[in-house]
Amino acid sequence: MNNAVIESPSRNGNQKVFEIACFDRDGSQTRKFVVSKKTVIKILAIGLAILGLSEIGGDVLGKWAMQEKADSLRPTMEALAKNGQDEASLWLAKNYPETEAYRVAPLADKGMPEAMLYQGFNLARAGDKNGAMLWIEKSADAGNEKAVEIIKRDSKR
Repeated sequence: MNNAVIESPSRNGNQKVFEIACFDRDGSQTRKFVVSKKTVIKILAIGLAILGLSEIGGDVLGKWAMQEKADSLRPTMEALAKNGQDEASLWLAKNYPETEAYRVAPLADKGMPEAMLYQGFNLARAGDKNGAMLWIEKSADAGNEKAVEIIKRDSKR
């Protein structure tokens, strides 16, 4: 089957119907279906529901996959952080902010631009808006792209 053509609705008794014809590559008709308007509406509704669920489900699956990846890397990153690797400490703070946020402040004090940004985020979550903006501005001054975008967006308000 190569093509399907849906012909305009017609009446079959009291019910509107659609004729669907399927054709081979050579143009010969292979099948013909007569489908009621009610069935067409059901098929469309099911298709839209599947599309909607795939959009929502894709986001959930993507987050789940990212969390699985983070969980598999966590023991290694914890060992690296314990050995003084600043990037590993920052990675832990970004991926586990509920339990690892405490790692950001010392890194921000050391001058890591991304840590400065996350220190601003931590202070914002704690309700310290002024402190948050100070750290975000420091991060922007150090060249952090996300911080620069935040300040630009905030100045337009």
